[in-house]
Amino acid sequence: TFLYLLGDAISAFMSRSSSKLKIRTGNQNNVVEDVLSGEAHVGITPLDSGNDGLILRPYSKVGQMLVMPATHPLASKRKVGLASLKGERLIVPSENRPHRTLINRLLMDLQVDWKVSVEVDSWELMLNFVKHGMGLAIVNEYCGIPNGLIAKPLPEFPVIQFQLIKRRHASDRLAVSELENILFEFKDQWKNERKQFQ
Repeated sequence: TFLYLLGDAISAFMSRSSSKLKIRTGNQNNVVEDVLSGEAHVGITPLDSGNDGLILRPYSKVGQMLVMPATHPLASKRKVGLASLKGERLIVPSENRPHRTLINRLLMDLQVDWKVSVEVDSWELMLNFVKHGMGLAIVNEYCGIPNGLIAKPLPEFPVIQFQLIKRRHASDRLAVSELENILFEFKDQWKNERKQFQ
């Protein structure tokens, strides 16, 4: 999320503000816990439903895409459906990760047989393994696509809604409001960068 979604906003905050910024990383549960406990003032994470102790502000919607070598037969197709993945080797997260659960469920619902090529919990490593011909990968559409690879949108996958979260009744510090404003100023910058890249 920091690498692809928030980088420009963080850079802008650092150049404009005299306030110090401490960045924490973690999964969805860690982000929610850090904000609720006051360890973090704000968090950005995918979240479908709220919590009584949190204020949610919709941040950015991110779809999914299939990444493959430019030489792969699916690379020449204008649209790629999940049924096209029959028999493919996929580079996927480990079994306990939400993204893997979603892949399993959607492909199972369509009765699409596929094979696990590599299990790895990093978008960057997934893309690197695709580049080395180890299989195809389904990643968030904000990921930068390395040269030699092609990305096709997967409209059958649900869009991920990222939320800016903060603790209800937390004190309104000027630096936090400043950070929020800059985050929202740059919330769709990744889309512009993807268009320029394409």
